[in-house]
Amino acid sequence: ALVPSKQDVFISKRNGKYDIYSRYVDGRDEQVLLSGTGSEQLDTHVMNHPNKAITALVSSRAGMRSHDGNMLSDVYLIATDTKQVQRVDNTSGERVRLIGWAKDSLIFVTSNIGVAAADNQQKLLAYSVVDNSMTELAAVSYFTDARVINDSVYYVVPKSDGTQSGGITKVSSSGKEKSVILAKEVWGVYRSSKDTLQISAAGDEWYEITLTDNKVTKLEGAPPL
Repeated sequence: ALVPSKQDVFISKRNGKYDIYSRYVDGRDEQVLLSGTGSEQLDTHVMNHPNKAITALVSSRAGMRSHDGNMLSDVYLIATDTKQVQRVDNTSGERVRLIGWAKDSLIFVTSNIGVAAADNQQKLLAYSVVDNSMTELAAVSYFTDARVINDSVYYVVPKSDGTQSGGITKVSSSGKEKSVILAKEVWGVYRSSKDTLQISAAGDEWYEITLTDNKVTKLEGAPPL
């Protein structure tokens, strides 16, 4: 019988543009938080803060383009109680993907098309809504996986032509604490329980990571996923 006390935030194109709405789960008090401009792309998406009246939005609503003519998206923060909108500086990218909230830091990945791998094509960033600071957590040619778990960020990079050895790294949202959890070429990451990751690695190997202590155990074979 329990329902969320916060309003749900979602995107609707019912009026021909990507408008941002809020409403309670029973449909009450539906309202437009932010009207679309008509410049939004299909990759427009939102991510609500777990307990604060803040929603993160990725949108190309500004209509800006790169030198190659590709549309640029930015990260916006919407205060769902006041409808105030803040465009976060230095987040423009041809591809921007929200990963999650690590306490009061928004984790996301930005990338640009046609940039050489040696130039760090993708960046994993953390933006703190407390002090409006930006922290670069990692910069690599490509992230195959990135997720927020227990207020830390776990990311996977592929093995590549001598520039990356591949594996899973854990980093704090401040960027001050970073450690390689598994130095193997990873094919897949599966969260089998609240405190467990199961990893498919090169050579048909399987590993299990206990998130409470980051203990890595090699499995005898593929688990029943």
